[in-house]
Amino acid sequence: MNKKLLKESVALTTAECLNLKKKSLEAPRIPSIFKVRQPKSFNYKPFYYDAQKEEREQRNRWIKAESALSGGKRIEEFRSRLKDRWEISTYSRGRNNASNFRLILIAAALILITYLLLN
Repeated sequence: MNKKLLKESVALTTAECLNLKKKSLEAPRIPSIFKVRQPKSFNYKPFYYDAQKEEREQRNRWIKAESALSGGKRIEEFRSRLKDRWEISTYSRGRNNASNFRLILIAAALILITYLLLN
């Protein structure tokens, strides 16, 4: 009977055995006033970016937001977006016209200088 109790009390689980083995392999700690640096851990998480999936999800969110708006709000939203796009296009069109005009002036000046130098 005594042997049976002894075996039950001594029997350890596998995890407990591994923990004991790990602790026995560690070097004994010596008290110190200096901080001991731990090695940096490696936490690499691979990241995959799918542009088509992102665009699809953005379109789906936009469509869901559109369907959630009521009729009057939807029209207001459409008008504001149309106005924004119109302002952006007229601004860029004005910049293009100014750029083209500047290019023509520079070309005319170079032609005039070349003509005066050759005569």
